[in-house]
Amino acid sequence: MNIPTMQSFVEQELLANYASMYRFAYSYVKNEADAMDIVQESAYLAIKNASAIQDKRYVKSWLFRIVINTSISLLRKQRHEIFEEHASEQGAEDTYADFDTMEALDILNKRERTVIILRFFEEWKLQDIANALDENLNTVKSILYRSLKKLKTELMGKFAMKHNFTEAKKNYQKIPVPPELESMLKQSIAQAKADMEQENHTPGTHQKKASTNPRFRRYALRGTGTAAAAVFAIALLANSSASISHAMKDIPIIGVIAQVVTFREYQHKENNMEADLKIPEIQVKDKDGIILEDSSKELNDAIQSYTDEIIAAYEADVKAAGSEGLENISLDYDVVTDNPSLFSLRFEQCITMAGASQSQKIYHIDKNTGKMISLKDLFKENADYQTVISDNIKTQMKQQMTEDENKIYWLNSDTPEWDFTAIPSDVNFYVNQSGKLNIVFDEYQVAPGFMGIVTFEIPTEILKPIVKEGYLD
Repeated sequence: MNIPTMQSFVEQELLANYASMYRFAYSYVKNEADAMDIVQESAYLAIKNASAIQDKRYVKSWLFRIVINTSISLLRKQRHEIFEEHASEQGAEDTYADFDTMEALDILNKRERTVIILRFFEEWKLQDIANALDENLNTVKSILYRSLKKLKTELMGKFAMKHNFTEAKKNYQKIPVPPELESMLKQSIAQAKADMEQENHTPGTHQKKASTNPRFRRYALRGTGTAAAAVFAIALLANSSASISHAMKDIPIIGVIAQVVTFREYQHKENNMEADLKIPEIQVKDKDGIILEDSSKELNDAIQSYTDEIIAAYEADVKAAGSEGLENISLDYDVVTDNPSLFSLRFEQCITMAGASQSQKIYHIDKNTGKMISLKDLFKENADYQTVISDNIKTQMKQQMTEDENKIYWLNSDTPEWDFTAIPSDVNFYVNQSGKLNIVFDEYQVAPGFMGIVTFEIPTEILKPIVKEGYLD
């Protein structure tokens, strides 16, 4: 590709990605004017050096490499040595009053921070990040593992890690891009072209820098918000109410031995904080329709304990966030297994901020006994089911990572304390419609959060020697 054609393509990419470039720069310098200077400088250098890039596929990562290097140069010039190790000092705080929730990332050094921002906030592929950093893919994966470990350690005991991480992403995405930036970017592009033209006709002309262009107008963005107090609006709906009891007759039977006898709903809304939890109460019966009181109580107590924890965590978030929070929590349930041997009730919790995170909890009733069971109850006495299942999951992890570079599991990494070793005894599971055992892991259990809820189907043939009859096909 000739120089004018590549230069034109670089210009197109600059205009398409300048907002992301600005947010990336701002996440380091935390200063509007400096971030705008970095974008202008990077655009100027990219246009003047377009001939250095030979393949259009790598232009975007090449542009961000320029932004990274320009940001480092500026920070060093300003004597911000903390960029390398601490990165917690603030630049001139002339904009964006809500940026403080990004401080969760300030424990990272510059390369770790770059990988986290590009992978999770800009949603880049790992190979593109490797290109931008001029590193190999395995090095980038190691940086990612190390960064996630630091964040997990730092955030433990505060908000849940996924809450903090989603909050940081939300604040990154809402960093305001100055409206003047596009026109100033075009000025930098035009200046670079003009300088190149002059240099072509005037031997010995020295390269100008974009920072010689008119500086962006500094201005402050005043955050808006309200401090109005609100009162919880909690509705606990039970069949003790005549109207609710009438409505209950339309709720269907969940399964052969389980029936909804009471439906409760926890609801709350305060400014941008909202929760809606649907909580069933289950009645377990034997084949003759006789209520099994102990089994019913055991299952309902477990559900109550689980939902109480969710409500307590949400109310703590509301209290901590004040009137400035942005969070939506929902909890719903469905029957994931209902076959001749098993009844399994699955709860799915969804927490939505800038993005959404999900977790599951699954409860099981053995239809042969009417008792609650765990995974070990599907297998013969003293069977080493955990090793058999865990080894198969490791094999599946390795195969998936080999076939898809964007899949990452904590396995044989440089942070062995995070690595998956074996399934816990209380692991979530269910048996699907094909009669196959499925093992379910929540976010961050065996992989980074972007992988979401991870499910592994275990081949029945490897379990046949140890599984009890009637549970799997």
